[in-house]
Amino acid sequence: MFSFDSNKKAHLLMVTWSILIASSFPAASLIVGKIDTTSITALRFIISSCLFFIFISIFFKFKIKLPKIKDFICYSTLSACLVFYFWSLFKALETTTPLHTGILFTSVPLFTALISNQIFKVKISKHIKTALLLGAVGAIWAVLKGDIKLLSAFSFNSGDQTFIFGCITFAFYGPFVNFAKKKGMLTASSAVITFWIMLIGSIALIAIALIEQKGELQWGILNYKDYLTLLYLSIFTTIITFWQIQYCTQILDATIVMSYSYLIPSMVLLIDIFIYGNSAPPSVFLGIMFTFIALILINNEFKIPRYFSNSK
Repeated sequence: MFSFDSNKKAHLLMVTWSILIASSFPAASLIVGKIDTTSITALRFIISSCLFFIFISIFFKFKIKLPKIKDFICYSTLSACLVFYFWSLFKALETTTPLHTGILFTSVPLFTALISNQIFKVKISKHIKTALLLGAVGAIWAVLKGDIKLLSAFSFNSGDQTFIFGCITFAFYGPFVNFAKKKGMLTASSAVITFWIMLIGSIALIAIALIEQKGELQWGILNYKDYLTLLYLSIFTTIITFWQIQYCTQILDATIVMSYSYLIPSMVLLIDIFIYGNSAPPSVFLGIMFTFIALILINNEFKIPRYFSNSK
C-alpha cells in the first residue's frame, strides 16, 4: 500500500512549486517597465498579504499577535531574502530577457550548497557536488533548448548582474530556515511564518517605493490586465510558493528543496510541447534527463544520514 507520508508530500509540493515558478518569468515580463520596480513589487506583496490574511483567518482562526524580538528578526531576515529576489527579477527584466533569467536561476542550488557549507558548516559530499553540477548542465541545456549557440552569444549585462545577486539571497533562504529551526528560533506554523514574511516585506517595500518615487506609487497607471497578472503572481507565485518553500524546508534539507529549481526549465519545455503543441529538438530531452538524474542522486544521498546531525 502506498504511504503518503510528510516526505512524499513535501517532494510533491516541490514539483508543483517548480511548475508555478516556471510560470512567473513570462508573467512578470508582461508588466515589467510599466511602473517603478519597487512599487510594483510592493503592490504584489500587499495583495499577497491581504489575501493570505483572509485565508488563514477563516481556515486557521488566525489573529494578529506581534511576534517576539527573536521571531521578528528571523521573519525579517527571511523576508529580505525573498523580497530582494522578487525585486531583482522585475528589475533585471527591464534590461535582460526571460531566457537570461532562466539560465541564471539554475545557479540557485549551487549557491544553496555553497552557503550551507561555508556559512552554516553543513557537510556537502563530492557525490552531491557532482549531482548539482549535472543538474545545472541539464537545466541550462533545457533552457537553451539544446542550442549551444545561444550560450556562446550570452553576454552578462546589468540586469543579469542584478538578478544573480537576487539568486544568491534566494539561495540563503533555505539554509537559514534549517539553521533557525535547529536552534529553536522558528517555532510558529508555516502559515504564520509565511504571513509575517509577506507583511514585513510589504511594509519595507512601500517605504522604499515612497522614498524613491517621492510619494507617488503610480499604481493607477496599471490597467485591469496588469492587475489580473499581478493577482496571478500574488496568489500562485507568491502566497503558494512562499508557503511551499517554508513548509518543505522544515521537512527536507535546503539543498534538496532548492535542487527542484533544476526542474523549472524542463517544466517550461514540457508544458510548451505537450499542452501548446510546440516542437523541440530531440536533444532537449537529454537536458531534461540530466535534471531528473541529478534530483534522484541528490535525494538518495540525503537519506543517509541527515547532514545536520553530523555537523560540528
